[in-house]
Amino acid sequence: DTHVAATVRFGSGGIGTLECSLKHASPREAVICGTRGVIRIPFPFWCPTRFTIQRMEGPASQRWSEPEVFEYDLPSITGPFTFVHSEGLAYEAAAVHRCLRAGHTEADEFTSDECIRVMRLVSQIRSYWQQ
Repeated sequence: DTHVAATVRFGSGGIGTLECSLKHASPREAVICGTRGVIRIPFPFWCPTRFTIQRMEGPASQRWSEPEVFEYDLPSITGPFTFVHSEGLAYEAAAVHRCLRAGHTEADEFTSDECIRVMRLVSQIRSYWQQ
């Protein structure tokens, strides 16, 4: 649980790599690299207030666009929080509230099927730790 590195192959042919660790210093950011560019989500990436997109002209191109920065404010909520930016979870709570009031059992933004796919991936990665 203190260090994980994994390579994931998707059915579409894409490959993903991930690493997280409590054993070494890291920038604690999420970086998503693809054939069309890079998305950077700085610390704390699990509840960010900004992200940057930098587009590439094509695969293996050396031409990059200027970075586009998107910033979002946290809601004004006070209280004792354990983790940085925890007040950002109010957006998730509001989404659940909207769904329940509308009689929905899941959100369009993150369906039950997507949640199950993520949990299966996490379970598969964890199964390799025990080998």
